[in-house]
Amino acid sequence: MGDLKNNIKQLFASSHLQVDTINLGYENTNDIFEVSSDEGCCIVKVPKVTSDPHNTFWTGLENLFGLTALDSIKNQIAVSEHLEQYGVIEVPKVFKTDPTCDNPIGKPYVMLEKMHGEPVPKESELEQEIMQSADYIYQLGVHLGSL
Repeated sequence: MGDLKNNIKQLFASSHLQVDTINLGYENTNDIFEVSSDEGCCIVKVPKVTSDPHNTFWTGLENLFGLTALDSIKNQIAVSEHLEQYGVIEVPKVFKTDPTCDNPIGKPYVMLEKMHGEPVPKESELEQEIMQSADYIYQLGVHLGSL
């Protein structure tokens, strides 16, 4: 993880950087870092795999929609802009993506705005309430489906 943190620093012009690992408290498909500098903070997400994973989620997504894990990185900016435009949910701005391994990190990555607030804890009452809201899920599905 240390090499990855040092490689992330190469993405920025500032020499005064702090790169901290963010642990969400549950298993996920990305290594997530908060990068702080004199200019502010951002989030860098780096997939833990460099090729498309072959698990139930991604296999289903590919079979249903023809999408792969690397497609999700390529489309981050479009999805973010679309959701922001239609105001379904508040989403971070995507500053930069690179779906290739031809960069200082050596892996695909997404650089995002750091949003204020706390993430919704996995398996919390709030998460269950959000996921059970038919209207919310419908709106989200309609907007994502239109991409």
